[in-house]
Amino acid sequence: MKKLIMMISISLFVLGNLIAQSIPSNRDLYVAVWKFAEDNDYQGVNKYKSKIEAFSTLESYKTGNDFFNFKKGNYLDLVEDEYKIYTMQIDKILMSRFLYVFEWIIKNDNGNLSVKLNNTITSEVDKDGNWTPTSEFRKSNVSNAKQIEKNAAKELSKYLTVSDEEFKKLKKEVSTNIDFLVSVIPNMTEMALEDFIKTNEIYDAETTITLKVSDVKKNTSKLKGYTPDKYAYCIDGIYYENVNYYIHGFTNSSAFNKAKKDTIFTCKGKIKFIEYKLSKLTINFVVE
Repeated sequence: MKKLIMMISISLFVLGNLIAQSIPSNRDLYVAVWKFAEDNDYQGVNKYKSKIEAFSTLESYKTGNDFFNFKKGNYLDLVEDEYKIYTMQIDKILMSRFLYVFEWIIKNDNGNLSVKLNNTITSEVDKDGNWTPTSEFRKSNVSNAKQIEKNAAKELSKYLTVSDEEFKKLKKEVSTNIDFLVSVIPNMTEMALEDFIKTNEIYDAETTITLKVSDVKKNTSKLKGYTPDKYAYCIDGIYYENVNYYIHGFTNSSAFNKAKKDTIFTCKGKIKFIEYKLSKLTINFVVE
Protein backbone atom coordinates (compact mmCIF):
# COMPACT_ATOMS: atom_id res chain seq x y z
CA MET A 1 0.00 0.00 0.00
CA LYS A 2 1.30 3.42 -0.87
CA LYS A 3 1.22 6.30 1.58
CA LEU A 4 -0.69 9.27 0.21
CA ILE A 5 -0.45 11.11 3.52
CA MET A 6 2.83 12.07 5.07
CA MET A 7 1.24 13.76 8.10
CA ILE A 8 -2.42 13.93 9.03
CA SER A 9 -3.97 16.35 11.48
CA ILE A 10 -7.62 16.57 12.45
CA SER A 11 -9.01 20.06 11.85
CA LEU A 12 -11.90 22.02 10.36
CA PHE A 13 -9.93 22.76 7.20
CA VAL A 14 -12.04 22.68 4.03
CA LEU A 15 -10.99 19.97 1.57
CA GLY A 16 -8.74 21.11 -1.23
CA ASN A 17 -9.82 22.11 -4.73
CA LEU A 18 -10.12 19.60 -7.54
CA ILE A 19 -6.82 18.59 -9.06
CA ALA A 20 -6.93 18.51 -12.83
CA GLN A 21 -4.52 17.55 -15.62
CA SER A 22 -5.01 16.20 -19.14
CA ILE A 23 -5.80 12.53 -19.88
CA PRO A 24 -4.14 11.03 -22.98
CA SER A 25 -6.77 10.37 -25.65
CA ASN A 26 -5.81 6.70 -26.04
CA ARG A 27 -6.09 5.86 -22.34
CA ASP A 28 -9.10 4.57 -20.36
CA LEU A 29 -9.34 6.32 -17.01
CA TYR A 30 -11.02 3.37 -15.29
CA VAL A 31 -7.81 1.34 -15.62
CA ALA A 32 -5.79 3.91 -13.68
CA VAL A 33 -8.58 4.35 -11.12
CA TRP A 34 -8.70 0.63 -10.34
CA LYS A 35 -4.92 0.30 -10.10
CA PHE A 36 -4.93 3.31 -7.75
CA ALA A 37 -7.60 1.57 -5.62
CA GLU A 38 -5.50 -1.61 -5.48
CA ASP A 39 -2.38 0.31 -4.52
CA ASN A 40 -4.23 2.00 -1.67
CA ASP A 41 -5.90 -1.04 -0.12
CA TYR A 42 -9.51 -0.83 -1.29
CA GLN A 43 -9.97 -4.45 -0.16
CA GLY A 44 -8.83 -3.66 3.38
CA VAL A 45 -11.76 -1.28 3.79
CA ASN A 46 -14.15 -4.24 3.85
CA LYS A 47 -12.71 -5.32 7.20
CA TYR A 48 -14.46 -2.31 8.75
CA LYS A 49 -17.58 -2.45 6.56
CA SER A 50 -20.19 -2.78 9.33
CA LYS A 51 -18.57 -0.05 11.45
CA ILE A 52 -18.42 2.35 8.49
CA GLU A 53 -22.04 1.68 7.54
CA ALA A 54 -23.22 2.24 11.13
CA PHE A 55 -21.33 5.53 11.35
CA SER A 56 -22.48 6.83 7.94
CA THR A 57 -26.11 5.91 8.70
CA LEU A 58 -25.97 7.84 11.98
CA GLU A 59 -24.33 10.87 10.36
CA SER A 60 -26.86 10.86 7.52
CA TYR A 61 -29.69 10.76 10.07
CA LYS A 62 -28.19 13.61 12.12
CA THR A 63 -27.44 15.89 9.20
CA GLY A 64 -30.14 14.93 6.71
CA ASN A 65 -27.43 14.37 4.08
CA ASP A 66 -26.36 11.10 2.47
CA PHE A 67 -22.93 11.02 4.11
CA PHE A 68 -20.26 8.49 3.14
CA ASN A 69 -22.65 6.03 1.53
CA PHE A 70 -20.30 3.06 1.80
CA LYS A 71 -23.16 0.56 1.71
CA LYS A 72 -23.32 0.95 -2.08
CA GLY A 73 -19.59 0.30 -2.28
CA ASN A 74 -17.28 1.52 -5.03
CA TYR A 75 -19.29 3.23 -7.79
CA LEU A 76 -17.75 3.03 -11.25
CA ASP A 77 -19.56 4.64 -14.17
CA LEU A 78 -17.71 3.98 -17.43
CA VAL A 79 -20.29 5.84 -19.51
CA GLU A 80 -19.90 9.11 -17.61
CA ASP A 81 -16.24 8.29 -16.86
CA GLU A 82 -16.81 9.10 -13.20
CA TYR A 83 -15.76 6.99 -10.22
CA LYS A 84 -16.30 6.93 -6.47
CA ILE A 85 -13.92 4.64 -4.63
CA TYR A 86 -12.94 3.99 -1.03
CA THR A 87 -9.36 3.41 0.10
CA MET A 88 -7.66 3.23 3.48
CA GLN A 89 -4.40 3.41 5.33
CA ILE A 90 -3.18 3.10 8.91
CA ASP A 91 -0.70 5.65 10.26
CA LYS A 92 1.22 5.78 13.51
CA ILE A 93 1.00 9.15 15.23
CA LEU A 94 3.07 9.39 18.40
CA MET A 95 2.20 6.21 20.35
CA SER A 96 -1.16 5.60 18.67
CA ARG A 97 -2.31 4.10 15.37
CA PHE A 98 -5.11 5.65 13.35
CA LEU A 99 -7.16 4.15 10.56
CA TYR A 100 -8.17 6.54 7.78
CA VAL A 101 -10.86 5.70 5.24
CA PHE A 102 -11.02 7.97 2.19
CA GLU A 103 -13.88 8.58 -0.21
CA TRP A 104 -12.55 9.68 -3.61
CA ILE A 105 -14.36 11.23 -6.56
CA ILE A 106 -12.28 10.77 -9.72
CA LYS A 107 -13.56 11.68 -13.17
CA ASN A 108 -12.80 12.72 -16.71
CA ASP A 109 -13.74 16.39 -16.81
CA ASN A 110 -13.67 17.41 -20.48
CA GLY A 111 -10.42 15.56 -21.09
CA ASN A 112 -8.86 16.50 -17.76
CA LEU A 113 -8.18 14.22 -14.82
CA SER A 114 -10.20 15.48 -11.88
CA VAL A 115 -9.38 14.16 -8.39
CA LYS A 116 -11.24 15.10 -5.23
CA LEU A 117 -10.85 13.78 -1.70
CA ASN A 118 -14.56 13.95 -0.94
CA ASN A 119 -14.72 12.71 2.65
CA THR A 120 -12.44 11.22 5.27
CA ILE A 121 -13.26 9.34 8.46
CA THR A 122 -10.86 8.09 11.10
CA SER A 123 -10.64 5.94 14.21
CA GLU A 124 -7.90 4.84 16.57
CA VAL A 125 -7.11 1.11 16.24
CA ASP A 126 -4.67 -1.30 17.87
CA LYS A 127 -1.19 -2.11 16.57
CA ASP A 128 -2.61 -4.76 14.22
CA GLY A 129 -5.32 -2.49 12.84
CA ASN A 130 -8.06 -4.19 14.84
CA TRP A 131 -11.11 -2.49 16.33
CA THR A 132 -10.98 -1.98 20.11
CA PRO A 133 -13.65 -1.22 22.76
CA THR A 134 -12.72 2.46 22.55
CA SER A 135 -12.52 2.67 18.73
CA GLU A 136 -15.01 5.06 17.18
CA PHE A 137 -15.22 6.61 13.73
CA ARG A 138 -15.44 10.38 13.38
CA LYS A 139 -15.23 12.86 10.55
CA SER A 140 -11.73 14.00 9.77
CA ASN A 141 -11.11 16.86 7.38
CA VAL A 142 -7.37 16.66 6.82
CA SER A 143 -5.25 19.79 6.85
CA ASN A 144 -3.15 18.83 3.82
CA ALA A 145 -6.00 17.60 1.60
CA LYS A 146 -4.83 19.54 -1.43
CA GLN A 147 -1.41 17.89 -1.28
CA ILE A 148 -3.02 14.47 -0.86
CA GLU A 149 -5.10 15.09 -3.99
CA LYS A 150 -1.96 16.08 -5.89
CA ASN A 151 -0.24 12.88 -4.75
CA ALA A 152 -3.27 10.85 -5.88
CA ALA A 153 -3.30 12.57 -9.28
CA LYS A 154 0.39 11.76 -9.64
CA GLU A 155 -0.27 8.07 -8.89
CA LEU A 156 -3.12 7.96 -11.40
CA SER A 157 -1.03 9.69 -14.06
CA LYS A 158 1.68 7.07 -13.65
CA TYR A 159 -0.72 4.45 -15.03
CA LEU A 160 -2.01 6.74 -17.78
CA THR A 161 1.47 7.42 -19.15
CA VAL A 162 2.95 3.92 -19.41
CA SER A 163 3.81 2.48 -22.81
CA ASP A 164 1.03 1.29 -25.12
CA GLU A 165 2.05 -2.34 -24.58
CA GLU A 166 2.06 -2.00 -20.80
CA PHE A 167 -1.28 -0.19 -20.77
CA LYS A 168 -2.81 -2.96 -22.88
CA LYS A 169 -1.71 -5.50 -20.25
CA LEU A 170 -3.08 -3.34 -17.41
CA LYS A 171 -6.40 -2.91 -19.20
CA LYS A 172 -6.76 -6.67 -19.65
CA GLU A 173 -5.86 -7.28 -16.02
CA VAL A 174 -8.39 -4.75 -14.73
CA SER A 175 -11.19 -5.60 -17.18
CA THR A 176 -11.21 -9.26 -16.12
CA ASN A 177 -10.89 -8.58 -12.37
CA ILE A 178 -13.98 -9.93 -10.55
CA ASP A 179 -14.01 -7.13 -7.97
CA PHE A 180 -13.87 -4.58 -10.76
CA LEU A 181 -16.61 -6.27 -12.77
CA VAL A 182 -18.92 -6.45 -9.76
CA SER A 183 -18.37 -2.72 -9.15
CA VAL A 184 -18.96 -1.61 -12.74
CA ILE A 185 -21.59 -3.96 -14.23
CA PRO A 186 -24.58 -2.66 -12.19
CA ASN A 187 -24.03 0.78 -13.77
CA MET A 188 -24.15 -0.52 -17.35
CA THR A 189 -27.02 -1.02 -19.75
CA GLU A 190 -27.36 -4.48 -21.29
CA MET A 191 -26.01 -3.16 -24.58
CA ALA A 192 -23.07 -1.42 -22.90
CA LEU A 193 -22.20 -4.61 -21.00
CA GLU A 194 -22.25 -6.70 -24.19
CA ASP A 195 -19.99 -4.17 -25.89
CA PHE A 196 -17.61 -4.08 -22.92
CA ILE A 197 -17.34 -7.88 -22.84
CA LYS A 198 -16.68 -8.06 -26.58
CA THR A 199 -14.28 -5.13 -26.78
CA ASN A 200 -12.17 -6.33 -23.85
CA GLU A 201 -12.36 -10.04 -24.78
CA ILE A 202 -13.45 -10.97 -21.27
CA TYR A 203 -14.82 -14.39 -22.16
CA ASP A 204 -12.16 -17.12 -22.05
CA ALA A 205 -9.67 -14.80 -20.36
CA GLU A 206 -8.13 -16.46 -17.30
CA THR A 207 -8.58 -14.54 -14.09
CA THR A 208 -8.82 -15.04 -10.32
CA ILE A 209 -12.30 -16.03 -9.14
CA THR A 210 -13.36 -15.42 -5.54
CA LEU A 211 -16.71 -16.52 -4.10
CA LYS A 212 -18.42 -17.50 -0.87
CA VAL A 213 -19.23 -21.17 -1.36
CA SER A 214 -22.85 -22.34 -1.19
CA ASP A 215 -22.28 -25.87 -2.51
CA VAL A 216 -19.73 -28.13 -4.21
CA LYS A 217 -21.18 -31.16 -5.96
CA LYS A 218 -21.37 -33.40 -8.99
CA ASN A 219 -22.68 -31.43 -11.91
CA THR A 220 -26.37 -31.90 -12.78
CA SER A 221 -26.79 -28.71 -14.80
CA LYS A 222 -29.05 -28.74 -17.83
CA LEU A 223 -27.70 -25.43 -19.13
CA LYS A 224 -26.35 -25.62 -22.66
CA GLY A 225 -22.57 -25.80 -22.54
CA TYR A 226 -22.43 -26.78 -18.87
CA THR A 227 -23.98 -30.26 -18.86
CA PRO A 228 -22.44 -33.24 -16.98
CA ASP A 229 -21.05 -34.77 -20.16
CA LYS A 230 -18.83 -31.72 -20.49
CA TYR A 231 -18.08 -30.87 -16.85
CA ALA A 232 -18.32 -33.43 -14.04
CA TYR A 233 -18.22 -31.08 -11.04
CA CYS A 234 -19.59 -27.67 -10.17
CA ILE A 235 -19.34 -25.06 -7.44
CA ASP A 236 -22.06 -22.56 -6.53
CA GLY A 237 -21.64 -19.41 -4.52
CA ILE A 238 -22.18 -15.71 -4.12
CA TYR A 239 -19.90 -12.69 -4.28
CA TYR A 240 -18.88 -12.41 -0.61
CA GLU A 241 -22.12 -11.46 1.24
CA ASN A 242 -24.10 -10.19 -1.75
CA VAL A 243 -26.98 -12.65 -2.11
CA ASN A 244 -27.97 -11.17 -5.50
CA TYR A 245 -24.57 -11.79 -7.13
CA TYR A 246 -24.26 -15.46 -8.15
CA ILE A 247 -21.06 -17.20 -9.23
CA HIS A 248 -21.07 -20.71 -10.72
CA GLY A 249 -18.02 -22.74 -11.67
CA PHE A 250 -17.59 -25.95 -13.67
CA THR A 251 -14.65 -28.32 -14.05
CA ASN A 252 -13.47 -31.88 -14.74
CA SER A 253 -10.42 -31.45 -12.51
CA SER A 254 -9.86 -31.43 -8.75
CA ALA A 255 -9.88 -27.62 -8.71
CA PHE A 256 -12.78 -27.39 -6.23
CA ASN A 257 -11.64 -30.14 -3.85
CA LYS A 258 -10.51 -27.73 -1.13
CA ALA A 259 -13.64 -25.56 -1.27
CA LYS A 260 -15.83 -25.69 1.84
CA LYS A 261 -19.40 -24.51 2.30
CA ASP A 262 -19.85 -21.00 3.78
CA THR A 263 -16.18 -20.12 3.32
CA ILE A 264 -14.38 -17.86 0.86
CA PHE A 265 -12.75 -19.82 -1.96
CA THR A 266 -10.37 -18.56 -4.63
CA CYS A 267 -9.17 -20.24 -7.82
CA LYS A 268 -8.06 -19.47 -11.35
CA GLY A 269 -10.70 -19.82 -14.04
CA LYS A 270 -12.02 -18.56 -17.37
CA ILE A 271 -15.15 -16.42 -17.44
CA LYS A 272 -17.70 -17.86 -19.87
CA PHE A 273 -20.90 -15.95 -19.17
CA ILE A 274 -22.03 -12.70 -17.50
CA GLU A 275 -25.61 -11.51 -17.10
CA TYR A 276 -27.11 -8.66 -15.10
CA LYS A 277 -30.89 -8.44 -14.92
CA LEU A 278 -33.31 -7.08 -12.32
CA SER A 279 -30.41 -6.22 -9.96
CA LYS A 280 -29.13 -9.81 -10.10
CA LEU A 281 -25.68 -10.64 -11.42
CA THR A 282 -24.70 -14.09 -12.70
CA ILE A 283 -21.14 -15.07 -13.60
CA ASN A 284 -20.26 -18.55 -14.93
CA PHE A 285 -16.66 -19.73 -15.16
CA VAL A 286 -14.80 -22.92 -15.96
CA VAL A 287 -11.54 -24.44 -14.83
CA GLU A 288 -9.99 -26.51 -17.59
